[in-house]
Amino acid sequence: MSEAGPAVRSDRSTIRVPEPAARLLPQPTYHTRTWLLWLLAAGLAALLTGSPGNPLYLTLIILAARGVDAAAVAFEQATMPAGDADSRRHGWSGFLRLGLVLAGLSALFNGLAAHQGATVLAQLPDEWPIVGGPLTLEALVYGALAGLALVTVLIVAGTFNTGADTYALLRAIPAFLSQAGLVTAIGLAYVPQTIVRVREIHEAQQLRGHRFRGPGSLLPLAVPLLAGGLERAIQLAEAMESRGFSRSAPAGDARERATAGRGVRLLLALGTAGVGLGAFLMLYFRQAPAGGGALLGAGLLALGGALFRLGRLSRHTRYRREIWRRRDSLVTAPLLVSCGGTLGIWASHAGWWAYTPYPALYWPPFEPWIGLSLALLAAPALPLLGLVRAAREPDPAASDAVTAAAEKEARC
Repeated sequence: MSEAGPAVRSDRSTIRVPEPAARLLPQPTYHTRTWLLWLLAAGLAALLTGSPGNPLYLTLIILAARGVDAAAVAFEQATMPAGDADSRRHGWSGFLRLGLVLAGLSALFNGLAAHQGATVLAQLPDEWPIVGGPLTLEALVYGALAGLALVTVLIVAGTFNTGADTYALLRAIPAFLSQAGLVTAIGLAYVPQTIVRVREIHEAQQLRGHRFRGPGSLLPLAVPLLAGGLERAIQLAEAMESRGFSRSAPAGDARERATAGRGVRLLLALGTAGVGLGAFLMLYFRQAPAGGGALLGAGLLALGGALFRLGRLSRHTRYRREIWRRRDSLVTAPLLVSCGGTLGIWASHAGWWAYTPYPALYWPPFEPWIGLSLALLAAPALPLLGLVRAAREPDPAASDAVTAAAEKEARC
């Protein structure tokens, strides 16, 4: 005998889920659109810092991303049962290690190849090709800052991968890209399954006494992996076929489909011609690009209309729609301010973002308005930390209810 669990909203009704099944339901941090807005704001700030990038601004972006990542991990640990943590939560450190390796290589190569700067650390023989010449501190710092910019982009991507639901992101793809989204979802699921399968085969072969000593020893690993991959692919194809996965037929009768198809083809032809001709006119008549820009915009609108119409021709259903929560609204406002402030400052004062260690190394400048705009990127961490604190605090009423339910079940 079990008590009813929390209610789960569907498209048309409210379903009461039993308690054991309710504990297995994922608890999303934010709506997919909220995460896409955060990715846009953080990625835009990381890219607008330029090359090599102001280290103070890049550090602020990294700290904001780290705070959001830590809050998302804490939210998962507080809302999911022990041992059910999502493997995506552990990908941030991998992005960080990869970025640090690339930053070190960038600093080394730039220091050896670029021989500019006022602070000479060493003098390499001039007869050495490429690397011969003075080794300067400014060249090393320039390479390190270029690597830091790459680290920032990777960390932003890793944080987005930590918080956003990959499959919810794929479900948000427009209808005309549904087939590509399905293939991408299968690929995203297949890669981690293959990695797990490789680990299992390796452990099984070690238990049988097999030792890997060279390329020839990979055969006992490759054959079971290939056979298992083919078997999973066949099972997936059969499961998809049994569930009716195929290229869905367009809605409407034959005459409506034919008319809609001709309209889509016409819009695609006009849009492609408009984009090509408009881009040519803008490049050829650079002194008066208004006509080419208008034609380019009209072509893009025609292409957008064709894609929209193409999406309407295919059936696209959803099992359960995402819910826009109050915390999404609280986070959206500061993210919009951050994105708008970043673009506004870059358009009006592009020099505020620039920094270069040449000809002599100096302390990078810092503008408070840019710092405030970048600090708003940490806004998603605050509501999540509040939810984590509320989840960890003991609730006497809930404890009494659980005790009463346990006693009632024991009597039954």
